[in-house]
Amino acid sequence: MTRLQLVFCDRSTPKYDGTFAVYEALADDLTARGIPREKIAFIHDARDDLARADLFHRARTGEIAVLIGSTEKMGTGTNVQDRAVALHHMDCPWRPADLEQREGRILRQGNQNRQVEVINYVTEGTYDAVMWQIVARKAAFIAQTKNTGASRTLADVEDDMTISAAAASAIATGDPRIIARAELVETVGNLTALRDAHHSLTGQARTRAALAAGSAQRDSATLAQVTALQARHRPNTGATTPTGTPLTDRVGAGTHIATTAMANAARLREGEIVPVLTYEGIPFEIHTSRVPRVDGSVRTTHHLTATGCPDITTRLDEHPTM
Repeated sequence: MTRLQLVFCDRSTPKYDGTFAVYEALADDLTARGIPREKIAFIHDARDDLARADLFHRARTGEIAVLIGSTEKMGTGTNVQDRAVALHHMDCPWRPADLEQREGRILRQGNQNRQVEVINYVTEGTYDAVMWQIVARKAAFIAQTKNTGASRTLADVEDDMTISAAAASAIATGDPRIIARAELVETVGNLTALRDAHHSLTGQARTRAALAAGSAQRDSATLAQVTALQARHRPNTGATTPTGTPLTDRVGAGTHIATTAMANAARLREGEIVPVLTYEGIPFEIHTSRVPRVDGSVRTTHHLTATGCPDITTRLDEHPTM
């Protein structure tokens, strides 16, 4: 089975004018080392969508052994991972996102290989060191930015891209202290993120505890009111008006409540109550609340409440008044 190797190079792409190009030089060298020229392809040779689709199909089916391209042309949308066994960075892109996009062509679902290789090529003492240092700094900055959201999770926040770029820079300069420094910076960043997450989660826990304490107090008060109502409850005794007039059924009781609420809607002041009926030993009353609106009207709401039990209440209606 022919396995696919991907080569990324953003500089010295094919010019097709006879001048030197890294792509052509690499293809010639690979051919000299035994890879048939027809199994080496340039992404730039696919000039339209149909040609790209055909190229990707041949890469997935093993007709192509080496596919060479730039990040721009062989990044997003390139689905050739099926047989990809190695990815080569011949140069360093300007952005960490480009580096990640490149490696996403092989490190993705659908790859049939259990293990793959990602290889960086750098030349000691050249501009390669500068490029990898730039990408390492950018990746570290992005990793720190991501870590500011660590309060949402305590998952591992290590950014492998930062270490990878620093490692390439260390090789290019011949100075292993660069990768040691990058690892220390990354460790400090991770610990800082975990500290911030701890402080955030601790604050959230305190807030929830305070809310729970307040809720418990309110629930205790409501429970006391319910207990008092149970003591006053007289089952099957029916309903009567405040003057003692019996109300024969629930429909009649409901009609009486509605009639009393409407009759007192206009005259009831804020906080004033009107006894409405006693149902199975429990007296009920009506009170009104009024809230001004932006348009100048007033929202009037009638409430039916068990006497002496302000938490045992229900809203009867709501309507605007001028």
